[in-house]
Amino acid sequence: MSKITSFKGIVFDMDGVLRIGKDPVKGADKIFPRLQDRAMIVTNECRRTPQKIKEELKEMGIDVGTTPILTAGVMTYNYLYDIISADTNKNTIYNVLTIGEEGLIEVIEELGFLNNYKKITPLFIQTAIKKNKKFTEDDKYINYIVIGSINTLSIKLLQVINNYFKVFSNVKVIITCPDTIDPEAPEIIVPKHLVHILNYNNAEKIKPYHTGKPNPIVTKYIEKYFSEDRFDPNNDVNNKDDIIFVGDTLETDIKLAKEAFFKSILVLSGNTNRENLKKSQITPDITIDSVDDLSTVIGSI
Repeated sequence: MSKITSFKGIVFDMDGVLRIGKDPVKGADKIFPRLQDRAMIVTNECRRTPQKIKEELKEMGIDVGTTPILTAGVMTYNYLYDIISADTNKNTIYNVLTIGEEGLIEVIEELGFLNNYKKITPLFIQTAIKKNKKFTEDDKYINYIVIGSINTLSIKLLQVINNYFKVFSNVKVIITCPDTIDPEAPEIIVPKHLVHILNYNNAEKIKPYHTGKPNPIVTKYIEKYFSEDRFDPNNDVNNKDDIIFVGDTLETDIKLAKEAFFKSILVLSGNTNRENLKKSQITPDITIDSVDDLSTVIGSI
């Protein structure tokens, strides 16, 4: 088995890599004290804030310290921030309705310091429907709906979403991730499932854009964190081989790593087994059983 002798930083997926449900993966508690500022966690989890995730990991015995956590919710925030802040037209209003759990809503609401961002609430939509008010001025309003994973689905929630499309025109739909199942529990409704429900019997289908892994824009933020001037000014930022991505999912983690020219390590502690690996077009550089085996493939950890 090949061994990596030097690296700029290591990116870890969370579920299936560091933890399985509420249980830590063996060896995960030893990783972050060794790596310090050379580690990053990138997860398609969007129901919790990064701070809440840190607290949960610490309760499991995994103290990540100052390691940044890039969730699919934070990635959506970054995406919208880049778009809204770059708009020099001060008269443009960006209406954003967020569908998800409290952690996602809290993250997106941090856009509130931008003058042309407007948070849309279910009450606002309900009032607009009652007054037959519509916001259709294409040169003034840019309308988004952000959809994350939700714990429960209700008729009331579906009405809120459907009414948003009645009140606002040309709605752009962002889903936080393209995952087909939540690693914590199969009953959690992921964005793809909710979009499928919304599209049922609708002639005009929603075609969402996702901001989570394996979207290449995630690569931009990984590279930015591990930029050359954070460590050694003589490092070549274009040399991506010295960033390592450790994940358990071929279609998100390893696909992102391969397309970004990162080194990829697949762990078999999550949702990929050796039979899946044999059938996949996506091939990791290294495969190990779990993060407990990292020291066997990385020389300086």
